[in-house]
Amino acid sequence: ELDEIELYRVRDYRLERPFLLRLFSLGNIELRTTDESNPHVELRAIRDSEQVYELIRKWVEECRVKKRVLPLNLEQI
Repeated sequence: ELDEIELYRVRDYRLERPFLLRLFSLGNIELRTTDESNPHVELRAIRDSEQVYELIRKWVEECRVKKRVLPLNLEQI
């Protein structure tokens, strides 16, 4: 099974590095999206998770600029 999410749909990201995973240089990355079919995505046991997390942040911002998409905070409306 292959699920895809457009990067401009990523609303928030979070990096978790529990002790056991840190021992193996691994971490979990959580993505909150505006995608109806995949509002919450977890990438588990990612090697070099801090670097991957920063790459995702960079790519999300680049994609938003390219597509001229501004993040919308519905909680403030």
